Amino acid sequence: MRYSIFFYCFFIMLKLHAQNLVPNASFEAYALCGTEITCKNLTPNADAPCYSTCCSSGLPESPDHTISGTKNWWAVSRVNYINGGTPVYISGCIINNWIEEQASTGKHVNTDWYRPRTGNAYILIRTYGGWDISNPQDTTNTRDYAQVRLTVPLQAGCSYEASCYVLNQHGYNDFPSSLSQGTQQADGFGLYFSKDSVYRHYESGQYRALTDIIPQVSNPAGHLLTDTVNYKKISGVFTASGGEEWLVIGNFKDNAHTQAVYNYLDKAVYAVDDISVQEWKPDLVSFTDTTLCADSTLTITLPEGLKEYKWSTGETARQITIAAGNGRYTVEASNGCTILRDTFYLHAVPRYTALDLGKDTFFCKIPAQYALTSPVRFDSYLWSNGAAAAHISITKADTYWLEGTYSCGVLTDTITVSAFEKPDTILLPAADTVLCSDAFLDIELSHAAMYDSYQWNNGSAADRLRIHHAGMYSIQAYTPEGCEVLDTINVSMIYPPANIHISDTLLCSGMQLIVSVPEQAGYTIRWYDGTAAVHSTIYQEGEYWVDIENRCYTVSDTFQVHVVDCALTIPNLITVNGDHKNDFFEIQTAVSRTLEIVLYSSWGRKVYASNDYKNDWNAEGLDAGLYYYQITDSVLRKKYTGWIQVIK
Repeated sequence: MRYSIFFYCFFIMLKLHAQNLVPNASFEAYALCGTEITCKNLTPNADAPCYSTCCSSGLPESPDHTISGTKNWWAVSRVNYINGGTPVYISGCIINNWIEEQASTGKHVNTDWYRPRTGNAYILIRTYGGWDISNPQDTTNTRDYAQVRLTVPLQAGCSYEASCYVLNQHGYNDFPSSLSQGTQQADGFGLYFSKDSVYRHYESGQYRALTDIIPQVSNPAGHLLTDTVNYKKISGVFTASGGEEWLVIGNFKDNAHTQAVYNYLDKAVYAVDDISVQEWKPDLVSFTDTTLCADSTLTITLPEGLKEYKWSTGETARQITIAAGNGRYTVEASNGCTILRDTFYLHAVPRYTALDLGKDTFFCKIPAQYALTSPVRFDSYLWSNGAAAAHISITKADTYWLEGTYSCGVLTDTITVSAFEKPDTILLPAADTVLCSDAFLDIELSHAAMYDSYQWNNGSAADRLRIHHAGMYSIQAYTPEGCEVLDTINVSMIYPPANIHISDTLLCSGMQLIVSVPEQAGYTIRWYDGTAAVHSTIYQEGEYWVDIENRCYTVSDTFQVHVVDCALTIPNLITVNGDHKNDFFEIQTAVSRTLEIVLYSSWGRKVYASNDYKNDWNAEGLDAGLYYYQITDSVLRKKYTGWIQVIK
């Protein structure tokens, strides 16, 4: 009987009670060089037992050679490097010694293709293509096959599961081998079981591929084995005729029935690892404990290929239907050589009438620990936010739904959780503001209709205030649901600048006049020429003005500047006789200013000095005569000297 093959990219754990009937299933065991048939002339090397690459040339050609370099495995045909027929044995020992051998010649070694599935060893099998020297148009007879003797013969009528893992060995061209590079992708691969070993001797081109054999397990037609990275599992279940003791692996289809990507001259080479043959002992029931809706039934179907079914209900069919109810059930079935048993439990679940998450909910502020919880228990939960627990924490307003799945089906419900969206501010103006000292300000509530009660810090309960004073104004407002909103605004007052007055002024010709106004924080100064400093410098006669302003007020002043000749008129004679005429040394000028003066007698003695002369010297206590003066005018930066005669 032939069964379909299944592909798996993942590793399936073997049952603890399963026994693999394939010896050296992963090719890890091997004989020392010098003892296997193809290396019989070599001297064993205990430090490097696989030093010679001839040990990797191929499996022993016949079971007649009882000593196998790969332990338990043989080729189906005699060694033939031109037409093939011998799988290649690859191991970490061989690879490492080859690397050392090539390194001694300075060659670069590429071992990217070396990929055992488990352990350190595997074999390479050509399944399609190549070149047949005896028949270049038909490459069927260039196939490789490997065979192994099982640990025990198969039992008649017993079901077995056979499997192996294969990998397209693309790029196998760096290792010295007759296989060279494999670039082809084909679908032909199978596992054949027989009572006797299979051996085809090659003499005068008479070697033939095993295309006259139908394997018990085959890769499905059209399923090209293309993966060059991950091993693919080829497996199947079959019933033994009895006494099968040998397993052969390879391609049992001729070229016409083998699907491939390229033409017949391109080789398809596959790494093969982890061969398994074991008694088929599937799980009868895929579960041990399950729930069932109280008003429904459960149909159970056992795996195909078993026989002698026996249920604890008394039924003997492969498939039965059980009505809902709590209970323990057992089932037995035979795989042809072993009675398999399984036990499972059923638990009845009542059907819920509905799922109710409750009424839609409103909060002024969603509580920190608020959660939505399913009122009934389900097997699985799916919330609108992706959560899969029986409850979810709620932190924001939204519409939430729950989909609960249990044995009786799926129930759903929706609830809306809404919350008061507290505004950042409810007062208009929205920010702190300033008020002119002669103005009023109306403070109002934005969206006043949202609130039904108010309380200001000045005791008012109105929805607005009219103010005329600086200060802080705050309000507590409440929505009809009782949600509180607080807001505060600070009002500052702006007052007029202090009045300014600049008198009309005389300016000495050729001099400058510096006029100043008081500096006041928060105010802007603007002079007649557009400058904004506290001081302004005037050089010529004219009318001038200055403004001092803030956001609310402006004060101004205008003043005149007249330019005059400020030269000094100094007398050369005074008569001190009490007639109040020319009694004092009076210096005349159009603009009064500070003058420094020093007077000396004709003998050079200082008789008078003043830093701010007031025209008050009359030679009191001094004799009549001539006196020398020095006058300093700091404004005009001039000095005057001369003689003054005093007559008494």
